[in-house]
Amino acid sequence: MIISRLTIVALLCAAANPPPIRAGIRSGGKYGGLRRAIRRPMAAVGGAGPPSDLVQPLSPVDLTDDREWIQFQQEKRFADQPKLADSLPLLPAGSTVDAVVVGVGPAGMALAAELGARGLDVGLVGPDHPFTNNYGVWVDEFERLGFANCLVEEYVDSIVVTDESTGPQNVGRRYGRVGRKELRNELLTKCQKTGKVSYYPGFVERAEKQNGGLTFVEVNGGVQVWGKVVVMSTGHNREILEYEKGEPPLWQTAYGIEVDMDETEHPWEVDKAVFMDLTQSDEETGKDLHRVPSFLYVLPSKDKIFLEETCLVSEVQMPFDELKRRLYRRLEKMGIEISQTKIIEEEASWIPLGGTLPKIPQPVLGFGAAAGLVHPASGYSIANSLGLAGPVADILTEGIRNGDPDPARRAWVYLWSQENRRKMAFYTFGSALIAKLPSSTLKEFMRAFYALPPPLWA
Repeated sequence: MIISRLTIVALLCAAANPPPIRAGIRSGGKYGGLRRAIRRPMAAVGGAGPPSDLVQPLSPVDLTDDREWIQFQQEKRFADQPKLADSLPLLPAGSTVDAVVVGVGPAGMALAAELGARGLDVGLVGPDHPFTNNYGVWVDEFERLGFANCLVEEYVDSIVVTDESTGPQNVGRRYGRVGRKELRNELLTKCQKTGKVSYYPGFVERAEKQNGGLTFVEVNGGVQVWGKVVVMSTGHNREILEYEKGEPPLWQTAYGIEVDMDETEHPWEVDKAVFMDLTQSDEETGKDLHRVPSFLYVLPSKDKIFLEETCLVSEVQMPFDELKRRLYRRLEKMGIEISQTKIIEEEASWIPLGGTLPKIPQPVLGFGAAAGLVHPASGYSIANSLGLAGPVADILTEGIRNGDPDPARRAWVYLWSQENRRKMAFYTFGSALIAKLPSSTLKEFMRAFYALPPPLWA
């Protein structure tokens, strides 16, 4: 009976089905960008090479502080992504606009572009940082949203491996890799074309609604900008919006590398993405019943390959050092040697799953991960936010033009209707169940799930 029950949970957990974001680093601190909890050289973690011992996990006292990995990911810079300050008009200090959007990730930029396209004056606020995460999505979802031009790799199918004896299982759904530069340029171009989006670089300290109906945002240094509505699209940071009390989130973590590697040097087909390979890097015995499982995720191409070891969901955050060890251990068992000189990039991914929802209503609107729009059983979020940007912009535009003193209220109700809250509660239940599954049961679960026809879960 376990498979039938788990399959029901899987179908319900997957029903929302926004495409996956395969990375999503955000840390605590104050946002526009985030105050760093530590300041150490990024080389302390990046470029260190494989662990000296691939068989034995590090003891807790020898593990690198995960905040160093998070800082490493956040502080990446890419010359091919232009500065926002060089691409958008400056939002003058003290300005009043129709809408202030705090956060310059995909969700924030998408909403700013949609609001500007409806004729609103928009102030975009946040640190002038590039997109640093690698995104993978279902191709049909990005086609529907009109972002297919942002895909840099498309795969005719995606495969799942639950064990070596059964081998790869075709999912029957096209998969794609999103170009960070391409997606950011697309959203930036949409903002520019409106002629209505201006930008102020900085870290937001607070947002507060005044009696006159306007809400001000205070940026570091005491600079204030004002809006008829303020939207926090600040990732997983929870310092400005108010949230309900309840259980802490579960965790998804991943460590990945992109490597210069010819297709003849690895065993994967270049026209298929490995969505999930649940064979484990270490030998599994009875004593490993409660070992938190992880899986391999592969995006191959003709001349390079992206390899990532991912913990799907766990009650305690799996250390990046352990994921790195598992990845290199797995590759060693497969006879694949990674030359450190051929590593293009290392990636550390950290996504809180579930947790409490925002208090509704409140005068400042949340959007994207800040509004709880991350799927708690998978970590998927990017297409969900891109798809909701237009409807939310419609609601805010109507409220502002009609003189509504609280235009955020209707948008909150739209995002978190009673039906959506019921769905999220059940998805969270499914996530908590998956987090408790040992490797053998998780494999059985995934084998049954991906044997279902895609229309039942896509």
